[in-house]
Amino acid sequence: RMEHTKRLLVIDRDRKRNNWVERLRDVKLMVMCSGSKALYNLQVEQAGWHEISCVADSGSAGVVNVYLHTLQKEWKTDFVLIRDLVKTLYFDHSNLLYAFHYSGVPSLNSTFSIYQTLERPMMFAGLISVQKELGHSLFPLIKQTYHPSSNHNP
Repeated sequence: RMEHTKRLLVIDRDRKRNNWVERLRDVKLMVMCSGSKALYNLQVEQAGWHEISCVADSGSAGVVNVYLHTLQKEWKTDFVLIRDLVKTLYFDHSNLLYAFHYSGVPSLNSTFSIYQTLERPMMFAGLISVQKELGHSLFPLIKQTYHPSSNHNP
């Protein structure tokens, strides 16, 4: 008998192509805790970054209050699945990513790993470090050049 529910917030603005509410409609979660099993219903809500505002409180670890603008409701999520880009040339929602990370809400793809990809030159520098350690043949990368500003022309 199912009595428990876990709430998942999927951040993906493309509901037509990726309808996560429908896709995960009948999913049940089996959770192991201290040797016992519990079966949970999964309640899914989907929103794009632009539809979300949230507050993270350091006194409430693992809780973030999310306001979903399109649904006009507050949502307390148990975990997050991030499927949208956080930052492009046209928008930057890193402040919301920081709120999820700050709150400690579990994420299926870690908020820290997503944070590390926000600044591509820093990410590629990390890949270069791995390549130096493993060698070019084991860890090949496409050669790139970084220009710190658009004014820099060799």
